[in-house]
Amino acid sequence: MAEADTEQLVVDNKKSSVGSSFGLIFALIFCFGFGVALAYAAGANWNKECDQPLKAFLAGFGGTGIFAALVFLVLELTSKGDEEDLSGVSAVAFYFVLVLFFVFGIAGASVYWASEDCEIVAAVAHRWTFAGVLAFLILAFLISSSLFGKFGGPVFAVFGMGFANLFQFLANMFKGLSDALTDDGDPANKPAKRSAGGDFSLYVNHAILMWFFGYILMQVHTERDEPCDVPLKKCLLAFGIYGVLMAYFDFLFEKFAGVKTREKLSPYFRYVWAINVLAYIIWGIYTAVEVFSSSSCEKTAKNTYRLSFLLSCVFFVFGGFMGLGLCAGVLDFLCSGRLRFVVVVETGPNEEDEEFKAS
Repeated sequence: MAEADTEQLVVDNKKSSVGSSFGLIFALIFCFGFGVALAYAAGANWNKECDQPLKAFLAGFGGTGIFAALVFLVLELTSKGDEEDLSGVSAVAFYFVLVLFFVFGIAGASVYWASEDCEIVAAVAHRWTFAGVLAFLILAFLISSSLFGKFGGPVFAVFGMGFANLFQFLANMFKGLSDALTDDGDPANKPAKRSAGGDFSLYVNHAILMWFFGYILMQVHTERDEPCDVPLKKCLLAFGIYGVLMAYFDFLFEKFAGVKTREKLSPYFRYVWAINVLAYIIWGIYTAVEVFSSSSCEKTAKNTYRLSFLLSCVFFVFGGFMGLGLCAGVLDFLCSGRLRFVVVVETGPNEEDEEFKAS
């Protein structure tokens, strides 16, 4: 049995060695051929001048490819094992190839993106430069990925733990919502009874809210074809849709949620409020920035601009009240005795120290 396992291991090692040899041969041929192609493109287009030295990059990067193929061929022929560490001349040659690769690659990427007329004046050199830069970016990405593989494990572990906790929190939250919204057939879980005036106020108040947000949507629809230099229409569209949905969901909750369902959902209200306030702050800041950065929307899409400006002013008022409330809360915390300052005043030497010195 042991002899059979040994024979199988030898066969597997031979297969792995053959596969590795084919892979190495293909890599060397491709690297050498690609380098020759870049160098030939540089020579064939040497007399075609443009605003960037693309031919210098093609010659340097092509020469680096040829040199790299020869270096790794020699390293493979002189290697004594798969796990042999580089040292001496081999290490110098390896790192020299790496330095040439990054120097010519970064230089080539810089001149390629800085070029303005090379695509027309030297089209062939421009296309080959793109091929070389693309190869450099892919190889640089793979090299950096190997560094992440060595040193990025603990970092990814931290992110993984954070996402695990987040998804666990979301799973528990939605499980609680599912349990709260599931109708268990309890006859006591009925919506609270309202008077005629209560039903009247429920319908009218939610109708007012939905009319307000619906009016915003209608204004956006009316001026949908009018040009505007900033995305104020998208801001109003997002605000209107979100407002209509929230108002309608609140109506459904107030109208149909049973007493026990309300008790089960009450712990989640603070999350809903927090999400709404955070979303409104983000929306308000973004909309205000777009309103005051607009130069032509006031003339081309007047109603959209005026409505966005009005909502931005309302946001500033809301922010002012929030700031006042925050300051009042801080002052209350400082003045109500919850925060205490302890001041120690020492006027002279301690009696115990004097007795110790006397003894």
